[in-house]
Amino acid sequence: MEFGSEIRRRVLTGEMSKREACQESEIHGKTPVKILTHEEPPGYRRTHPQQRTIEPMRPVIRQILDADAPAPRKQRHTA
Repeated sequence: MEFGSEIRRRVLTGEMSKREACQESEIHGKTPVKILTHEEPPGYRRTHPQQRTIEPMRPVIRQILDADAPAPRKQRHTA
């Protein structure tokens, strides 16, 4: 946070250019643009919502585990 705010302050006050900030801080050329557009780092954002892939299989798994209950301990399926 301090790193970004320092670059933001120096570029906005005209103390240094974006290119100078990149060279001095050894950062990629697009990073100062991101720093200047966001006051705080935007953080991680998912591009697609998380899919719950186990939900359709939950009844099948439960059935297998219930069927294994009377089996000897070493022959049961485990989670």
